[in-house]
Amino acid sequence: MKKLTKIAYEKIHRLPNMQIKKSRNLLYLTVFFILLCASCYGKEPSKTFSREGKQVVYPNINPQTIIIDDLTDEYEGKEVIFGTFDSELHILSLEFDKSPFNIPTRGNVKQIGVADITNDGKNELVFITEENILSIYDFNGNLIRDLTFQSDLTSLAFLDGNKDGVTDIILGTSAGITAIDINGQSVWSTTIPFVVDLIIEDIDGFAEKEIIGYTKDTVFILKYNGGIPIFIDFSPYEITALSMYDASNEKYIIVASSNGILSWIDYHGEKKDVQNFNMDVSQIIFSQTRIPGYTRNFLFVISDKGQAKAIDLSGSEVDNFGVYDNILNIESANLDKKEIRYGDIDYDETVISGLDGRIIILIHYFKEKIEGMNKFEWLEIRNYTGDFEKVAFSQLVEERPDHFILFQVSQNGEMQKYDIFFDTTWFFSMYNQAIQWYDLGDYVAAFSYFDEILSDDTYRELAEYYGLYEDCVTKKDECQNRFEAEKMRAEQKLSEGLGKVETDTFGAVKDLFEAYVGFKKANFKEEDVVDENLNLTRKDVGDQVLHLVFPLLKEADQEYEEKNYEEALTLFSRIYPAYEEFPQRIEDRVDMGDFEEYETLIEKYPNHWTILSKIGFCKENIEKKADNLFNEGKFKDAKNKYETIRMALIDRGESEDSNAVKEIADKIFKCDLGIQPPLTETPEPATPFPTSNEENPNDVVKWILNRFYAIVIAIIGGIAANILYRKYFSGKEPHYKKMKTSIEIEKDTTKNDRFQEEINSQFKKLREDHGIMGMNTMENLETVEKTLTKAPVDQQEEIRETYLQAIALAEGGQYDDAYKILQNILDGHPSFYIAWLDLGNVLSYMGKNEEACNAYLEFEKHTNDTVELSKSWHNRANVLFRQGKKEQALELYGKTLKICPDEFNPLIMVSQLLIDEEKYDEASTHMKKAISLDLSYPQRIIAYEVKLRALEKQHKTEEAGNMKLEIEKTKECLQLLSEGLEYGRKNHYEKAAEKFSKLIEMDPETSRAYYNKGLALEYMHRFPEALDCYSKSLSLNPEAENVKSAYSRCAYNVGAQLRSNGESEKAIEYFDRALEYIPLFYECLVAKGDALQDMGKYDDSISLYKLAIRAQPSRVEAYIAKGYSLIMINEKSKALKCYETALKIDPANSIAIRNKSRLLEEWGITSE
Repeated sequence: MKKLTKIAYEKIHRLPNMQIKKSRNLLYLTVFFILLCASCYGKEPSKTFSREGKQVVYPNINPQTIIIDDLTDEYEGKEVIFGTFDSELHILSLEFDKSPFNIPTRGNVKQIGVADITNDGKNELVFITEENILSIYDFNGNLIRDLTFQSDLTSLAFLDGNKDGVTDIILGTSAGITAIDINGQSVWSTTIPFVVDLIIEDIDGFAEKEIIGYTKDTVFILKYNGGIPIFIDFSPYEITALSMYDASNEKYIIVASSNGILSWIDYHGEKKDVQNFNMDVSQIIFSQTRIPGYTRNFLFVISDKGQAKAIDLSGSEVDNFGVYDNILNIESANLDKKEIRYGDIDYDETVISGLDGRIIILIHYFKEKIEGMNKFEWLEIRNYTGDFEKVAFSQLVEERPDHFILFQVSQNGEMQKYDIFFDTTWFFSMYNQAIQWYDLGDYVAAFSYFDEILSDDTYRELAEYYGLYEDCVTKKDECQNRFEAEKMRAEQKLSEGLGKVETDTFGAVKDLFEAYVGFKKANFKEEDVVDENLNLTRKDVGDQVLHLVFPLLKEADQEYEEKNYEEALTLFSRIYPAYEEFPQRIEDRVDMGDFEEYETLIEKYPNHWTILSKIGFCKENIEKKADNLFNEGKFKDAKNKYETIRMALIDRGESEDSNAVKEIADKIFKCDLGIQPPLTETPEPATPFPTSNEENPNDVVKWILNRFYAIVIAIIGGIAANILYRKYFSGKEPHYKKMKTSIEIEKDTTKNDRFQEEINSQFKKLREDHGIMGMNTMENLETVEKTLTKAPVDQQEEIRETYLQAIALAEGGQYDDAYKILQNILDGHPSFYIAWLDLGNVLSYMGKNEEACNAYLEFEKHTNDTVELSKSWHNRANVLFRQGKKEQALELYGKTLKICPDEFNPLIMVSQLLIDEEKYDEASTHMKKAISLDLSYPQRIIAYEVKLRALEKQHKTEEAGNMKLEIEKTKECLQLLSEGLEYGRKNHYEKAAEKFSKLIEMDPETSRAYYNKGLALEYMHRFPEALDCYSKSLSLNPEAENVKSAYSRCAYNVGAQLRSNGESEKAIEYFDRALEYIPLFYECLVAKGDALQDMGKYDDSISLYKLAIRAQPSRVEAYIAKGYSLIMINEKSKALKCYETALKIDPANSIAIRNKSRLLEEWGITSE
């Protein structure tokens, strides 16, 4: 209401001044009207919402009336429904904590129920009041019926009391039990007075459920129709509680009486007393613990004083559960859906709710097997106090699949819902990230996650629960040990670096930068002091590095301009790590006015990429000279230049094990081989042969063989080095920037469309399957275009548009209008014969069978095309079938099948006609053929029902029974598919995937289920899982074009993810899989080319870019990427042409502009 008022007020203040007064009067009237409507609809209860909408207050709530069920369609999820002590009934959405409506009641509510008693698929709200009124409302809060009873209403339940397929209301009254229908008409009644409570349960294990209830001192069992009552007398004691013991192979009624004895009753009414355990029981709760191959069944009992015990059927305590005091309720559920440390079993958790607000979570876990017996033990894993000091109601609710909340109401009417184990997901996310960073060696990041886990009470408890606490502590301590080691190294480097500032700028930069990085690895922040004597922070160390870097950069630039590439390479390489680390700091300091003397230099070298390009150029130049010296036999000179490169690589940050360093090391090794003196028959003591106390001639042979193997390895290494050389240093321009080529997931509307297409594909043939349209040609545009050629050219467009209008009207059910248009077309253009077929289809829908047949015959006169004829024969056969002319229909269906042997409709129709003639073998052949096709579930159901009809006519009872089961299973599959598609259409992809998974369990051979699950997973960006689903779908239906397209799209996305993680070689495998079905998949061709670039395979990448350009010549990405590869193989003129072509397509493309400019400026290339 505030929102409406605000909107109205804002609209008024947008009006011209002369209208404001009139509009304000209108506003006052509007607000008054809104308030009046609100008061008439039902007064809003006094309630308040807490933060995040998790708490709400209803001061007059009656906790005894609360139920939690799914009533309304307004909100997704369940609702809390309850009565109040001031004659109202309220509904509160658990999902959104909003009240869709409330109902004034005649008297306070005593009991509430929710059931579909109108048999319309929607639940109704039913409740009884202290004024003995039974009220029935629909799910929108509209009154259906109020019934007044003379007897006191005591209890309420629901059951089909006369097997008519509609749920009835079972009422306990002071006069007896009565079953009534939605109209208030009595179905049956009994004279069992003053019923306290009713339970509907199948206690005997047969098809019908029974009515179980009790009075003050008697338990009774009634048949569903109120007949054959069984009474079990407990007098002179009163019954205090009743519940069901529901194990897999046995069911009992468990009864507690006022003498403290617990009794169980079987379905015959036989009673057996359990020993007295001295408790006045007010609640009995059945529970069980399951492990593979064994189930432990037991009961929780709660006394009227709040004491709780766990006992078995003999009354013995279950595995030392003990006695809990001040307890309101006990429930069990699988709260976390996780495997825990106690073996590989996922146990249910037991939640104990205390009257004093305590919440205790336990598990009953399998400890060991002793003398062949399974030994269990209780373990308390959580124990905390909720928000309420006094709790009146507590219940576990599965708010959504696999997500439980604990809903509580205090004695003051406050409501609260607790996310039970809500933090489990966050805990595992943090733990997994901590482990990931730890394994990668980033101990700072790992430490922060371990520290958060161990410093938070909740996360620490979860770590203990899942057996991960010790692991977290150990790894956190290891991180700290690493910090200490890094700190010591950093302090040493800091001391050495500061000592070199005046004498060795090279060494100072290297040592101080290592100190700066070392302190970062030791978990020092920028503002943390790293040297207390000098009061230096880590930031101060970084600033000192920068002050030393620029003089070196100036010197390096001078050496480069003078073409002293070895000196320039050494200087640039020393500078590079610091320049890479501090790009933002350099920019900030320049903005502050620092480094003014180096302003021109900084403009020339704005970031580390510019330095890297100089390093690459210097290295290329030096390496070429070294290669020439090596080829001339000047091994020592070559080695010196290779050593310069190797040291520069290490200074730049490469490790000794990197491919680039190994490549140069191999060349140095070959130089060493060339420097070695020639072998002589008698080695001198000064030779490099191995020496020992005893001369061994075999050592000489061994040395020679080692050198021979080394030369072979060096040659192989040289080949690899050439590839790596071209990848890393052969003129690579770091400033080159690639276009983004990854496919983005479509907008939600596209996703919805895909699921909507699947919904349509399941149901679009239903009307065909049931008759008249059959294999219609309403969308056969190829035939339409062929037919149009016989009309005058200047009239063809008008005929086409008019015809398509008629088709749209027919598809929309407007058959009269469609008929008139088609008739007009044929009157003016009789050569447009396709309209005769569609006219016949429309007449069929209108029930004009004779006219439809005539239209089909007219169509058949105009064509000799057998496929077109088969469609008309089929549709005409449908009409004849409806007219009872079965022999003629059978003949036409047979002609249709000769042309189209794999069409479902004629196969099924022929089967039905043959069954009518009791030609079961022939019918079976056609049915098998129909069932073997790739059918939708609705088609399967039709085919199975036809087969069932044949089996029943042949009195094959067992086979017919199996077929009925198959039909029910198929209907369940259809239901799962429909629900999954609907969830997908609404963007609820997790729920959609769950439905499709269940469908796959029921029907693992349906390709459509895998495809739809793949769609849901893909839209959640779970590409590898989606790809597996698409692959499975294609294995079941290799010709599905939509699945091929989805498979290619998803394979591309997996490849793109792998490439972004640096796994280019593996990414190419997935790009190839994507291209298998779509060979000219533009984005994939470009991405594969980029991956080949990553691997230094520039020639191969160019081939891919050429294919991409052929696929989509008007896009720029492939031209830009191709230009980069051409630069890498020193084809710079061709690269320039690529950028020029890209700019013709997109003149404003910044990447092409920059790359072209850099080619022209830095490499001296001019455009022709």
